[in-house]
Amino acid sequence: MEQKKVKKKRKLKPFVVDTAFFVGGLAIGEVVASLVKDIAFLKWLSFEVLYGLQEPLQFNLLLFKFTLGCTIRLSPALILFGLLGLLLSRLMRAASAEKKERSKAYDLHPDKSEHIEDDEDEDEDEDEDSEDEEVVVGDDSQRYDY
Repeated sequence: MEQKKVKKKRKLKPFVVDTAFFVGGLAIGEVVASLVKDIAFLKWLSFEVLYGLQEPLQFNLLLFKFTLGCTIRLSPALILFGLLGLLLSRLMRAASAEKKERSKAYDLHPDKSEHIEDDEDEDEDEDEDSEDEEVVVGDDSQRYDY
């Protein structure tokens, strides 16, 4: 017996998508913070706080030189736009799921199946009544037997 290989469509994990939108929001927040630092009533968005090692630690072992350091810079604009990016990601995922549910609901709608059954009944009635009937279509008078 032959076994068919079914290729599944890959989906990005929600964590990856959320992270991408969060990082994109941080980038936009960085731009906004640099643009509004000269505007008086929006200056609070560009206030920054630095956490971490200001100067990196260096280890010189003659053959190898290691440099370690980490600094995190936070501002209200970064936090605000990062959270907005995360919210946008979640809203888009929810809208996509709702759209899928609506399309499934439409496929399983009882009225749709009734219309299909009605069409099949009409086709059967036409087949019984119209044996060997000629139909003229268009100006070129083509004839079709049903």
